[in-house]
Amino acid sequence: MLVAAVVARVEYLKVHPDAPMEKLVIYGTTQTHSLGAKTALILGVHFRALEVDAEDNYSLRGETLSRALKEDRKAGMHPYMMSYV
Repeated sequence: MLVAAVVARVEYLKVHPDAPMEKLVIYGTTQTHSLGAKTALILGVHFRALEVDAEDNYSLRGETLSRALKEDRKAGMHPYMMSYV
């Protein structure tokens, strides 16, 4: 997970070289293994857990991800990776 996050960060920053490190975000869900949050902590980036529930069989809904992307981009954040481990 850590290696994948580093590679994703490098690739994202190639396309968005002005993105500040402290504004990068890794997404996961409320049911994602804590590995995603720990990876974000090690890299010094943010981790955002997106809500999933039993009604959707604990699957991430497109509308949930879309809403989070809009909110974070509006706030000046740079989502660059989705952790679903």
